This record gives sequence, C-alpha cells and structure tokens, in this order.
Amino acid sequence: VAHCDDLLLIFPPYEYPVPPGEKTLQVQNLLLNIWSSMAENG
Repeated sequence: VAHCDDLLLIFPPYEYPVPPGEKTLQVQNLLLNIWSSMAENG
C-alpha cells in the first residue's frame, strides 16, 4: 500500500491540472503502464 501511496505522490491523478502537449500524453501513457502493471500484480 505504501508503494501505491508513493506513486500517487509522484504521479498526481488525471484531475490534476497539467499543461497540454505531447509530453503530457507520454506521462499519461507511463501512468497507464504503471497502473496496468499494478493491477496485474495485484
């Protein structure tokens, strides 16, 4: 659980205001990859 909390601190939720751009898309893709891995690993 602590690991998930750390990830939330490092990567804020999508509701967090972020500047638009290709970099944002890359960050979102990274988040999806991390969350997918977390879901698969339980």
